[in-house]
Amino acid sequence: MEEDLLLENSSKLQGVLPSLEQKPKSKSSSYEIGGVRIEFPFPFEAYPAQKSMMEKVIQGCNQAENCLLESPSGSGKTLALLCSVLAWQRNEKELAQQQNILPAQQATILQQDKVNQVISQWTFTGTVKKTSYHPNE
Repeated sequence: MEEDLLLENSSKLQGVLPSLEQKPKSKSSSYEIGGVRIEFPFPFEAYPAQKSMMEKVIQGCNQAENCLLESPSGSGKTLALLCSVLAWQRNEKELAQQQNILPAQQATILQQDKVNQVISQWTFTGTVKKTSYHPNE
């Protein structure tokens, strides 16, 4: 009886949590989602739940919408959220520079200083340091 329940629950999580047989790909991966290149500093391919979350975060940022994101413990929510939103921010900054948007206009788009202050206050600053997105860039 317990085995059946365990097998049923583990099959629901398949594709969400890491497989023990999954082999490291490289030190990082890169994904193109919604026109934004996301550097993902994880030695494995991102889990389907993480890819889905990154897609929804980019979509929410592009449409200036709030996002309510939910995923099981240990599925990589923090890393997926940080990498996608910081990649989006970097992409917006690059687009602003390409379009010669004035610094005052750029500040209203990005508010980078405020974002950097928040990042430095987060308790998961260690996770941010694992990414290629650093506040002092």
